[in-house]
Amino acid sequence: MNSGGMTMRFRQPNNEIYLNQSSGKMISKQEFMGKDYLIDDTVKVAPWKFGTETKTIQGYQCKQAYYTDESPNRMPPGKQEITAWYTDQIRPFLGPERFNTLPGTVLAVDINNGERTVVATKIELRSLKKNELKIPSSGTKTTQAEFRKMMEEQMKQMGGNGGVMIYRN
Repeated sequence: MNSGGMTMRFRQPNNEIYLNQSSGKMISKQEFMGKDYLIDDTVKVAPWKFGTETKTIQGYQCKQAYYTDESPNRMPPGKQEITAWYTDQIRPFLGPERFNTLPGTVLAVDINNGERTVVATKIELRSLKKNELKIPSSGTKTTQAEFRKMMEEQMKQMGGNGGVMIYRN
């Protein structure tokens, strides 16, 4: 209305995740403050519990899985209630961000009952072209702990509010 406020929208950074299920290794390329970082890590399997609910997402019958994440090393810190919807009609171990350890492809994730949601909007099944799948290789190499520390320091500099700025005229 006529409050003189301003709305700002931020785009999601371009992140790539390469998961080698047989070796248990994960390499992620993450953008932060305009710079690319390569994080070499191990796959961490969440303590999923399986629910009985189902729903259809993009034409696929999905099953419910959930857990509570209380990890002190998670960004942002604090307790999170995670609910994922996965389909066993597409191969296992695919999903957004760190939600890729279920026996099917994760098509939706709900964090803290709608506080943050990720939902597949398009699914395209096709064969990979030769040399299409590449391990991320450009960026500054770092560990997950170093990357987390850098993010925490930046959040402190921004006032601890996760980068949200409110301007009023």
